[in-house]
Amino acid sequence: MKRRLIIISIAFVILVGASIIVIFAVNRSPRLQNAVYRVTNTTAPSNQAVNATTNTNQPTGTPDRQTIVFVSRNFSERYGSGSNQNGGSNLTEAQAYGTANYNVYLASQVAKAKTAPPASEYHGTVTRALVFNIIKQTPTVATVLVSTQQTIISGASSIFKPADLLVDLVKIVGSWKVNAAVWK
Repeated sequence: MKRRLIIISIAFVILVGASIIVIFAVNRSPRLQNAVYRVTNTTAPSNQAVNATTNTNQPTGTPDRQTIVFVSRNFSERYGSGSNQNGGSNLTEAQAYGTANYNVYLASQVAKAKTAPPASEYHGTVTRALVFNIIKQTPTVATVLVSTQQTIISGASSIFKPADLLVDLVKIVGSWKVNAAVWK
């Protein structure tokens, strides 16, 4: 009887472990999330679009499209993440994806973060870009609505919240760069 209970317990632990792995895999991949939405025939939450990109005249796999999504993802995750203890290093990292004009603005925000008085309690945000909706795309200009999930940590508590970032990109000498970004 004890042997049967041990076997059942081990099987249960393996099943729970496999379920957790699947959940993490789906949460980290927008493509898997979209596939799950289609398989289950449910609608996406109102803050996310089921299709990763829409409203464009170009085929789905064009290099420009891929680069626009790549730049939007990397910029938004760096721009939206940070803490009151990092001195704006997330914005410094985001400058790698910005135009010269936009980097002036980012540099001013970094300067503000470095001169801010020390906080008594930790406050930080981790942003993950989930879904990309290319609203407008021409050969030299693109606008992308990036749906993100933010984990906001304050002291010992944390909350999750969706947030949308509208990113304007321009193509300069063959490279897509962020020219503006606004949280919606």
